[in-house]
Amino acid sequence: MKFTNTLRRSVHDADERQRVYRLAASKSRAFTWKLIRMLLVIGISFIIVYPLIVKFSVSIMSRSDMNDVAVRWVAKNPTLDNFAFSFNAMKYPTALANTVFVSVVCTLLQMFSCCLAAYAFVKLKFPGSKLLFVLAVFTLVVPPQTYMMGMYAQTRFFNPFGLVEMLTGKVGLINTYWPIFIRSLCGVGVRNGLYIYLMTQFFRNMPTELEEAAHVDGASPFKTFYRIMLPNAVPILVTIAVFSFVWQWNDEFYAAILTPDFDFISRNLYRIDNMITVITGAYVNDPAYTSILKNAASLLAVAPLMLVFVGAQKFFVENFERSGIVG
Repeated sequence: MKFTNTLRRSVHDADERQRVYRLAASKSRAFTWKLIRMLLVIGISFIIVYPLIVKFSVSIMSRSDMNDVAVRWVAKNPTLDNFAFSFNAMKYPTALANTVFVSVVCTLLQMFSCCLAAYAFVKLKFPGSKLLFVLAVFTLVVPPQTYMMGMYAQTRFFNPFGLVEMLTGKVGLINTYWPIFIRSLCGVGVRNGLYIYLMTQFFRNMPTELEEAAHVDGASPFKTFYRIMLPNAVPILVTIAVFSFVWQWNDEFYAAILTPDFDFISRNLYRIDNMITVITGAYVNDPAYTSILKNAASLLAVAPLMLVFVGAQKFFVENFERSGIVG
């Protein structure tokens, strides 16, 4: 009897030790995986944030700091005069107002046109719809340099029935906002093919029962679109809005062709060397000083975009998988 009890206790202790070992091993694996994920997140975050850190570190340096070999990261004589100079050189208030206005209007127009196009491609089958969808997406791989002359000529001499000349007193729409707005409204704006693709993938993943129920209730296709489909498409609309706003904000190609006399953040950022010469009244042959001003100007250009990302981060991250990119 004593031997049996001793054997049972030994077996029970062995089972208990195995259970403890398994629990410890499980916790160890979980902790190791959490540590690996944390290191990966920290590493990727550092890679992303590192350029901003470098730009800020350089932008607050004085000219003496840039020529001092002992200065690497922290400035000996930090100053904010570089930001003030870049602010004036970029004509920041005017450029910011123009850029925000064009970016917001183009974002709204692109969301409208892409929603209608994507819904038509998915829900309204018609002859040639697949070919048109392929062509819309194919616009992403067509370099804009291949058609910029035709686009400029079309815009420069745009005067249907003489209406443009009658209203504005001149022929064409160059140096007006209208060419950019018309392109966005007609679905040929900056990266419109990508937005149509994302919206198409989203509508394809929506349950068909919702649309069928609306048809049973007597709703027309347009009413089904704006009463059922559109409210459910808020996540992808926010994603498209962020993409559209950022790409329109950074657009320098179309702005230089269609609105050459307008001040925009992207254009003035690329022309910072000429701006320095105009303000100082002389050619500044100092690459170090020019680098300081370029870094300060870059931070001024990026600051509004960071606010946009912070505001839209929740929708952008949580609903990214529903956009059709993942999967």
